[in-house]
Amino acid sequence: MKTEERSGRWRALAAVVASVGLVFGLSASSAPMAQAGVYSATISGTYTVGETLTAASSGFAGSVVYTWYVHPDGTSSGTYLAQGATYVLTSSETGKYISIIAADSDDPMIMRSSSINGPVEAASSPVFTPGMPEVYGTAQVGKPLVSWEGNWTPEPDSYAYQWLRDDAQISGASSDSYVIQAADLGHQLSLKVTASKTGYEAASATSEKTAVVQAAPSATLTSVSATSAVIRSGKCVPISVKAAYQVPSSVADQLSKLSVSATVRNAKHAKIGTVTLTGTATALTGTMATTFQWCGGDKLGKVTFSSWKGTWTGSQTYAPASRVETFPASGTITSTKTATAWVRTIVRFRQAQVSSAGKKRTATARFVAYRPKKQDWTGVGKGAVVTVEKKVGDHWAKVTTAKTDLAGRVAATWKASHKATYRLVWAGSGSKRAKMSRTIAG
Repeated sequence: MKTEERSGRWRALAAVVASVGLVFGLSASSAPMAQAGVYSATISGTYTVGETLTAASSGFAGSVVYTWYVHPDGTSSGTYLAQGATYVLTSSETGKYISIIAADSDDPMIMRSSSINGPVEAASSPVFTPGMPEVYGTAQVGKPLVSWEGNWTPEPDSYAYQWLRDDAQISGASSDSYVIQAADLGHQLSLKVTASKTGYEAASATSEKTAVVQAAPSATLTSVSATSAVIRSGKCVPISVKAAYQVPSSVADQLSKLSVSATVRNAKHAKIGTVTLTGTATALTGTMATTFQWCGGDKLGKVTFSSWKGTWTGSQTYAPASRVETFPASGTITSTKTATAWVRTIVRFRQAQVSSAGKKRTATARFVAYRPKKQDWTGVGKGAVVTVEKKVGDHWAKVTTAKTDLAGRVAATWKASHKATYRLVWAGSGSKRAKMSRTIAG
């Protein structure tokens, strides 16, 4: 039979099938019911999207034309799909049922319908052969961890990352690298990698856990110091503060900057401020210095700098898994050392003289101190010790002592038979401990 003749007969057969459907009370797009007789129609294959179903029949004398139908469920009438001996199931048939009608091409009135089969299941996506992710780095606060996804088959289109702390997700840690945080101290870290590829179900694999995270190496302060100051005018005076540091050799190539702060307290241990020292590290040891501005609204006397703490920062380059990356590096600085300074006020002698009456000598003077809070001068107060010394050869010998009264006046009396050179020595008391002297003749 020529091709054009066969094609024409099949088109005519489709028209007959449709007309037969009308005879059985069905729409032209509905599958007809099976007729009695020795004829049969069957379908073989797997009812899964993407699979090929094959039609078969028996009892027909001539060639057979197969028409495919889809049913919303296993009982309702079907809707026309296609003609042919095979049919490849598509996603639109998911969850539905399939049947065929087999018709004799020589006698279109001879036909049989198959049973309604299904349901059609969704296609099973192929799956990856997972790779084993690997994590590189040192389990230490401030250190970076970088990763390699491992060998996946086939090659994924993309990867997603999630860092885990003791198997729990770390919020916001979703890149292929991670800088270990203080919250990770004492825990173990790992990386979950999820691979995706068109046509494949996403799959995940998790790296082995790191060692328990250790604290970052801490720089130490080897010494701290502060210089005392005498306030002579105004309300404020600077105090020089210095700290010497030492960093571990393991971070020498990472270190770039240091910053440390201390709490400043007065003689009554009340906090009067903070001081911050910064430095640029070029070696394992070095110093940082600054000034603290003490102002006269506070109590004169002892000033302490304690509770030292701070950080060192820098960067480090890491090159695992054939790539080079630079990460921030950091660590802490702590010290229990205390630096002590004294803020003293200037003291002046007024009306210092020695008078004599026979063998009796009397030294008198008034001692006043600068008050930075009010920026004026007042008597040093009661109880400050003043020493009278006599010059003997090239040294000074103590003669007597006296104490100031409330107004800062002092009078000391002693016996002497000859004129000599004397001096009054201010030994100081309380916060006014600047030693001073005034030479007088008598």
